[in-house]
Amino acid sequence: MAKCVKCGAELIEGARFCRECGAKIEAPAVTAEKVAAVKSEIETTAVSLRELTDKMLATYVAGMKDLEDAVAKAKAESASKEAEYEVKLRESSVLLEAKTRELNELTEKYSKLQIINQQLQTEKYDAQSAVTELNNKVAALEQARASLVAALNAQQAIPASVPAQAQPSVSVQEQTSPVVPIPDAAQPDPAKEEA
Repeated sequence: MAKCVKCGAELIEGARFCRECGAKIEAPAVTAEKVAAVKSEIETTAVSLRELTDKMLATYVAGMKDLEDAVAKAKAESASKEAEYEVKLRESSVLLEAKTRELNELTEKYSKLQIINQQLQTEKYDAQSAVTELNNKVAALEQARASLVAALNAQQAIPASVPAQAQPSVSVQEQTSPVVPIPDAAQPDPAKEEA
C-alpha cells in the first residue's frame, strides 16, 4: 500500500489527499507499459465481447430457425387435422341426413299403421255387432223351429178319426233335422290368427 511522502501515513487507494496531514497526493505517472497493458486488456475484452456477441447471435438465429420450423410443423399438423375433421364432419352430416330421412319414413309408416289400426278396430266392432245380430236371429229361428216341432207333435197326437188331409205332411227327417250352430264371432279364428 502506498504511503504519504510527507508524513508517511498509509494512503487509501484512489485518495487525492492524505487523511493524516492533508498533503496532496500526486497521481502516479502513467508509463507506456501501463498504457500498452490497458490497451491489450481492452482489446482482449473487445475480442471476448465480439465472440460472445457472435455466439449469442448464432444462438438467436438457431433458436429462431427452430421456432420457425416448429411453427411450420404445427401449421402443417393443424391443416391436416382440420382437413380430417372437415371430412368427418361431412360424413357425419351425410349420415345425419340419411338417419333423418329414415326417421321421417318410419314416422310416416307409423302414422299409416295407426290409421289402419283404427280402421281394423272399427271393422272388428262392426263384425262383432253383425255376429251378435246373427246370433239373435239364430236364436229366434231356433225358437220358431221349436214352436213348429211342438205344433207338428201336437198334430201327430190327433186321433186317427181326423182326415189325413188335414194333417200337414212332415217327414220324420224334417222333424229331427239337426240345427247347424253358427260359430260365435267373438271367438278368434285360429286360421286368421296364424295368418
